[in-house]
Amino acid sequence: MSDTEAFLTLSEAAEFLKVSKSSLRRWSNCGDLACYRVGMRGERRFKLKDLTAFINKRTSIASPAQKTGSHICTNFKNSMEQWRLFKPFLSRHLNQDAAIVYLYSQKDSPIHQFLAENSDAINMLQEQRFLLLPTKDSYLKTGYFDLQRMLDFWQAHIDHFRQQGINRLLLTGEMDWATQGAQGCEQLITYEKTLDTFLQKTPNVTVVCQYNLNAFPASIIFDSVCMHPTVLPTAA
Repeated sequence: MSDTEAFLTLSEAAEFLKVSKSSLRRWSNCGDLACYRVGMRGERRFKLKDLTAFINKRTSIASPAQKTGSHICTNFKNSMEQWRLFKPFLSRHLNQDAAIVYLYSQKDSPIHQFLAENSDAINMLQEQRFLLLPTKDSYLKTGYFDLQRMLDFWQAHIDHFRQQGINRLLLTGEMDWATQGAQGCEQLITYEKTLDTFLQKTPNVTVVCQYNLNAFPASIIFDSVCMHPTVLPTAA
């Protein structure tokens, strides 16, 4: 049997793709990624050639000429991991043809230190192409969460920047707001599902939802993972 025909376990395939095992389960369940069931327990096995084809397909979809928006979830346990996962997205949007909206929940968010030290980011702030807002003025405006209001919030910013000729957008939020017990927070997973549908009509828009694993119960993290087409887990 050639190397490309060899079977990989779920853990080996997840390591190869650098994604979570939950992502692999979801992709194979919906038919996006071929898998084979073996043994009495029906454990998943993956062929290397199928994994390589999957990478090539997703790379093509995620190219600068992407036809739909990208909905991404990052999971982290501390600010160092948070920044390691998010920084590549930020770096790709620190240029003249892009804009960024960052919704922060913590005063010690690593974004504040970065903004104090990066001249490109400072210039974008001054040009109002980088908007930095607390979650209390966005997700929890007026003290509660409303799903439609938040979708309208994102649409308004997308329209605003596109009227200026800016099409490449990075929209991101630190999701700790949903742990504060405010009215409407129970809509979180429904919001994520609706947002994913919303992004099917928004080319060149990347949304990154940042989840602190220490703030959420495991059930919410699992549901969130299932709702996002792309999941970047902590290294641990």
